[in-house]
Amino acid sequence: MELELVLFRYCPFGQRARIALLAAGLPHQTLYIDPASPPDWFQEVSPLGKVPIVRADGVSIFESAVIAELADDLSDHRLLTTDPVERAFCKSWIEFGSVCQVAFGSVVRADSEEAFRRATGELMGHLRHVEGLLREDSPFFRAAFGLVDISYAPLLTRMLYLNGKIDLFRERDCARLVRWSKAIAEQPAVAHSLPATLDEIVAEYVGHIGPEGFVAKQLGSL
Repeated sequence: MELELVLFRYCPFGQRARIALLAAGLPHQTLYIDPASPPDWFQEVSPLGKVPIVRADGVSIFESAVIAELADDLSDHRLLTTDPVERAFCKSWIEFGSVCQVAFGSVVRADSEEAFRRATGELMGHLRHVEGLLREDSPFFRAAFGLVDISYAPLLTRMLYLNGKIDLFRERDCARLVRWSKAIAEQPAVAHSLPATLDEIVAEYVGHIGPEGFVAKQLGSL
C-alpha cells in the first residue's frame, strides 16, 4: 500500500499522525504544504481545510485520530489493546488528548499575562485528570508505546520545551505527567517525527497561532 501523509510543518495533529505511522513501521511519503498557499487539490481532499491527510492508494483520509487508528490496523504490531472495553477506554482518552491540545492552543493565543494564566490553569486542570490515570495498572501501559502516548506526544513535548523557557507549570506539581512526557520524548518515533528541531517547530507554531500573544512576547524577550 502506498501512503502519503500531507501536513503543515508546525501542526501538532499532523505530527501525531506522523508519529503513528513511524511507530507502526509503515513506509510512507511526507508532503509538507504551506497553509498560506495550499495546492489546488487540497480543498478537494480536506473538506475542513485542515491537516493531516493521508492518501492511501489514492484514497484520502482525514482527522489525526482516524489516521492513527488506520496505522494501528495496518501494522504488524498493535499500538492499541484489542480488548473491547480497554480499547474504548483508551480511545476516550485519545479524544481527550485533542481537547488538551486545543487548550494548549488557547495558552499560546492568550494576549495578556492574565489570559495566559487563566488558559494555563484550564489546560493543567485537564491534564490533572490524565495524571490520575498514570499508574502501572492502567490500560495506557499494558503494552509498549501506543496510540494513547502518541495522541499526547506533540502536546507534552511542546509543553516541556516551553516550560524550560517560560513559567508554564511547576514540575513538582505533576511529577507523573512529567515522567511520562520525558519518556514519550525519548521514543524514536517522536524524535524523528519533525522536519526541523523542536526549537524551530515551536517557534513556527507560536508564530502562526499566537504571533502577538503573551507567549510569543516572552520568548522574544529571551
